[in-house]
Amino acid sequence: MSKPKKFIEKVSYKIDSQNKIIEVYDSWKNAAEVGKASEKLDPNSVLDKYILNYVTGDVTKVYYYIMYTECRRLKKKLSLTYRCDSPTHKRFMEMEMIPEEDNCITIENFLLKEEPFKHPVHIKDETENLLIPPRFLRCAICNSLKIDDEWVLPENIPANKEKEYKVIHSICPTCQENKLP
Repeated sequence: MSKPKKFIEKVSYKIDSQNKIIEVYDSWKNAAEVGKASEKLDPNSVLDKYILNYVTGDVTKVYYYIMYTECRRLKKKLSLTYRCDSPTHKRFMEMEMIPEEDNCITIENFLLKEEPFKHPVHIKDETENLLIPPRFLRCAICNSLKIDDEWVLPENIPANKEKEYKVIHSICPTCQENKLP
């Protein structure tokens, strides 16, 4: 018998064979409010929408599309650990993709733990506004930033380095190698 997973919060949803959201569960609404996205992520407004519309960056969209495709093809649960940081806290997460009937997938996201940063790290997503190209890439899995050709975790960035990081989302080489099924 497997040991129960310890987590702080769980947010789950189900996508159909076309990757459209067909159900939301658990604390979806609360997570949307905490993330200041309650209007955009209202449970009623996300139903029948493509999940990849809520994923930032083309590279990240392709990555998740491959994960969903592999979950369906292999017909087995896939797990992905990732970070979803706030400006003040490191947030360690796990996603489980569980294949269901009719090529649907239940996706469960667990907040496993939070740790405060020594200093805030302000990151502004510029993926949709590329008139002025951002200076940094941000890994959508581990949250590291590409600074001066090196991928650096936010907690390892000196407090005096930048006030705000304007980023587009990508996947760092380490996560590309380590996370695909």
